[in-house]
Formats: sequence, structure tokens, C-alpha cells
Amino acid sequence: MPQDTENILRELGERLRHRRLARRDRQSDMAARIGVSRPTYSKLENGDPGVAVGHWLTALSVIGNPRILLDT
Repeated sequence: MPQDTENILRELGERLRHRRLARRDRQSDMAARIGVSRPTYSKLENGDPGVAVGHWLTALSVIGNPRILLDT
């Protein structure tokens, strides 16, 4: 996987974590909201490239705006 892609996923995971913490939610709460297990949600926050794009989009829409992926 290209280094740029890994960096983007890591940054998205950090943004997801930051917004979750700002809302004072637990990982298990966010996981339930987006319909994944807590370990899968943790992978999102860690920028794991194996997580389905649909899970990313759902998580980003729960915290605000999935169009963050389009911001440059």
C-alpha cells in the first residue's frame, strides 16, 4: 500500500478518535452506532486499511460529515 494512503487512513482514524473523545463516547458506543464490533471500530481509529469503506463512511457520517474524505 502506498505510504500516502497509509498516512491518510491514520489521519482519518485520528480525526475519528478526536471527535469521539470530544463527544465523550466510548469505542463500544460508536461501534454500536455504526453497526460494527468494538474491535473493528478500534481498527478504524488505528487507520487499518482492512476495514471496509462502508464502515468508514458510516463512522464519518455519525461524527459529522463523510465528505471529509473529499477535503484536500
